[in-house]
Amino acid sequence: MSVEVFDVVVAGAGISGLSIAFFLQQQEPQKRYLILERSGRAGGSLFTQEEGGCTLDWGAQGILGSTPSMMRLIRGLGLESELVVSEPNARQSAVFHKGKLRAIPSLSLSALGSDILSLKGRMRFLRESWVPKKTDDAPESVFDFFSRRFGEEAAEMIFSPMVWGWTATDARDLSMASLLPRWIEIEREFGSVSAAMRNKQAEKAPALSVAGGLPLSDGAWMTFRRGGMGMLTRTLATRLMTSLRPNTEILALRPIESPKRGFRLQLSDGRLVETRVLVLAMPPLAVAPLLGPVLPTLVPLLQSIRYAPLRVIGAAFPKALLKKPFQGSSVFVHPSEKRTLSALHCTSNLFPFQAPEDQMLLRLLVTASDQDLFARISDNFAVEKALRDACEILGISASPSLARLHAWSHAIPRYHLEHPAVVDSIMTQIKILPGLYLLNSAYGGVGVHECVERADRTLQAILHRLIGD
Repeated sequence: MSVEVFDVVVAGAGISGLSIAFFLQQQEPQKRYLILERSGRAGGSLFTQEEGGCTLDWGAQGILGSTPSMMRLIRGLGLESELVVSEPNARQSAVFHKGKLRAIPSLSLSALGSDILSLKGRMRFLRESWVPKKTDDAPESVFDFFSRRFGEEAAEMIFSPMVWGWTATDARDLSMASLLPRWIEIEREFGSVSAAMRNKQAEKAPALSVAGGLPLSDGAWMTFRRGGMGMLTRTLATRLMTSLRPNTEILALRPIESPKRGFRLQLSDGRLVETRVLVLAMPPLAVAPLLGPVLPTLVPLLQSIRYAPLRVIGAAFPKALLKKPFQGSSVFVHPSEKRTLSALHCTSNLFPFQAPEDQMLLRLLVTASDQDLFARISDNFAVEKALRDACEILGISASPSLARLHAWSHAIPRYHLEHPAVVDSIMTQIKILPGLYLLNSAYGGVGVHECVERADRTLQAILHRLIGD
């Protein structure tokens, strides 16, 4: 049987795999590369549907950070003119607690009027700039970081509900370094979040208020005018079409012992492929059976990375039937409320062009603390309960004109406290296989811009290897 030879093979055509392939195409067009995707659709969790004039993003709703790599990708795809920033007057977020919406304060004196914190808690929240920065590298949970910087009450009432809303995990059990590394960089660089937000001349300042998806003041989302976030992955797939093989996966791999080394791959379409570099841009559970025969000690480490399940519901309501349309961007339901709904985002406020003018479009998030509990709840029940919660929270008495659902059994990686050590161990072990790279949000950073940035960094390491050979 003939063997196809490539410089780079990327297995997995989500945003990470597509990004690294595109950067390779741009920087080294003479290199031979191949992208494999086990499903029939490229894009992974980033995809969008249009119905009734509504744009329904089933994965990420937007981009929360304009890193150099992210912007270079957008410009390289010719999508810069399609990029749209969320409405500045619709960025206020709230926490639903004890039957009431409570606005999340900004780091300004206006926080004194907030009812989400006690007077003592508000004063402590505003003293964030006086808190000395952390000088050691000891691991820290998400809760401990925000408690140290903003006070324990703010960590409990503001940041914990935000984190719970999309991870279904207690902030005390999550690694700050893995989930929100940008906040750690902010503290190290500026000394405090307050100082960073005041530093308007700093290159990174515009993204500071939304680092990690936790808006503190005027944080902006970005999306694409036509086709939502799916526009990004569809354009990538189109540009990479000649090298993309859908419905094809790796059945087995074997390291090649030769001067330049590499890997021989048995593909599901019956072909044999050899490559100098292999990028597994896949979830750890999909990587484990491939690397298990070669590195059996890696399997339990890969399997230890868990995910939070998530149901995303798109619901539209006629504005004419609403007594008082919601004016903000997001509501995070405090875990103590014991609701089915974890969080909601008002898409039509953030991006008015994504819904008909006479409709309010909501994005409802329903998650669960474990996979078994998630599986026991039917989709219909989840939609019914989430809509009931949303209507009660926002004071809606009308029935939705549209309600659609997409369920993810493995949506958001749960970066538990031991996650950095697990990832370090994984990356150390694969060093015995030169030319192998693991690229996935499971290893740290869930934002679209973080996935793209990591893809860019990984490519630089790959090019260094290829040039060195």
